[in-house]
Amino acid sequence: MKFIMTVILLYACLSINAQQSTTEMKKIIDAMQDMYHVNFVYDSSLANIKPKSAPLSGSSLVENLKRVFSGIGIQWEIRDEYVLLFRQDSYTFSGYVCQENGETLINVTIFDMNTKKGTLSNEHGFFSITLPKGKHNIRFSYIGYQDVIKELNLNSNYNGIVYMKEGVASLSEIEVIGDLNSPFHTTQTGKVSLTSEQLNAEFSLLSSPDLVKTLQTIPGVSAGTELLSGMYVHGGKNDENLFLLDGTPLYQINHLGGLFSAFNTDIVKNVDFYKSGFPARYGGRLSSVVDVRTKEGDMKEFHGNFSLGLLDGRIQFEGPIIKNKTSFNVAMRRSWTDLFTAPIFFVLNRSNPKDKKNLRYAFHDINGKITHRFSDRNKLSLSIYSGNDLLKVKARQIFEGSIMNADKEHYNSDFKVTWGNLTAALAWNYQFTSKLSGNFTAVYARNTSMYDYVEDDCYFSDKDQIYMNRRERFNHSSINDIGYRIEFDYRPGVNHHIRFGNNYLYHIYHPQNIASRNLAEKYSDIDTISLESASRYRGGEVSFYI
Repeated sequence: MKFIMTVILLYACLSINAQQSTTEMKKIIDAMQDMYHVNFVYDSSLANIKPKSAPLSGSSLVENLKRVFSGIGIQWEIRDEYVLLFRQDSYTFSGYVCQENGETLINVTIFDMNTKKGTLSNEHGFFSITLPKGKHNIRFSYIGYQDVIKELNLNSNYNGIVYMKEGVASLSEIEVIGDLNSPFHTTQTGKVSLTSEQLNAEFSLLSSPDLVKTLQTIPGVSAGTELLSGMYVHGGKNDENLFLLDGTPLYQINHLGGLFSAFNTDIVKNVDFYKSGFPARYGGRLSSVVDVRTKEGDMKEFHGNFSLGLLDGRIQFEGPIIKNKTSFNVAMRRSWTDLFTAPIFFVLNRSNPKDKKNLRYAFHDINGKITHRFSDRNKLSLSIYSGNDLLKVKARQIFEGSIMNADKEHYNSDFKVTWGNLTAALAWNYQFTSKLSGNFTAVYARNTSMYDYVEDDCYFSDKDQIYMNRRERFNHSSINDIGYRIEFDYRPGVNHHIRFGNNYLYHIYHPQNIASRNLAEKYSDIDTISLESASRYRGGEVSFYI
């Protein structure tokens, strides 16, 4: 009985609302007929549509027609003393925005100069804008690129790729009246987007551009310690930030104790930094989200660059594997601090051959990406990243004299620490309809930290070894993540943008794997003591969002 009463009340409310809309539209049409002495001809179903606003006295007929009917799906036409009203059909213009070489562009402004409606391309370069039937002049604009204006006569849904050229058109005076990227025109707060050109023109440490240090210049972000790549956002901790590289999480983002970050700006295409209000699709983090997207590679010709800094060198090369179909992009960065320390220790060891020491530190970043386009709607890409730090310290000392019934003692120690990341992402991007696109990504991430230490004492008498004592220590830890991301981007109209999807990550933690061994050998008698300890934890992380 309660259910029946609820249905009756709901129907009554809807009927009252529809009747109010009909009455309001009818009153406005009657008022305009009396005001301008014209007759309106229309289908009675149009009276159920709510008018945009009321007409103003003192305005012309055309001005009031625009004021009342624009943007609500009603088209009008004046014929002598009659005003014809009819329902306006809408169609969708969708596709991808790319550079001339096929590289997609993110956050391109798409603006229809007729209806004054616009949208932005997403992180995959996809855009979709629904407009009334008829002729439109649609402008594509992006900083550092020449504007593209497409003249379309929309009689059906239209899909295609829009190519933009680098450069700035020769203009006189420009008056800026609006910016679709402005935070005032979106519900998204706390978001900052940076392009590759902006990163390379911003902060550089020892002639090497740095992504994290560029983010540190944004209000609300602190470095913690000067010149280091720490990130404390709005008072949060350094480990409360999520870093994503092509959708894959990174746990270790620093080199040389934080002096350099692990991102090579030569291959970075775009960075979306959320310092507050980050969307649900990124999962749970307390401080911020840094979403880094890498370049896909030139689809038409080969080119690259290299640069030499004070402490590192970078090289990048890209080009087509199959022209206009398949491309690659490879970038590598390596430090050469070990090239400076090697000659210093060579001179020191040569002056004191009985007490030799050697210190070596180096880091590298290797990024690779292969992209294949099956069609304008269908694309597959594989992205791989490897970043690693290595610190090695070796020492060798020779002591002579009567030591434990021996004439000579050799002491050797070898200390090695390595840490870094290995990630891989296989992404399939597909446009299902003119309003719906999807991205499916399989991700793998591995973070390792390894500490190895070996030392031994060897005693010799008359050039024969009589005693050896060796101590070995190992401590390894790692995090392995494997999972997927399913993302859908739906744009039913210019005023709505809906994202929904599902993420899953399976974590395998090895927080501490310890092994130690003491080996003593005297006159062919061997005494060994070993100790091993390992721990492993597993966990799944699943999320659905809209």
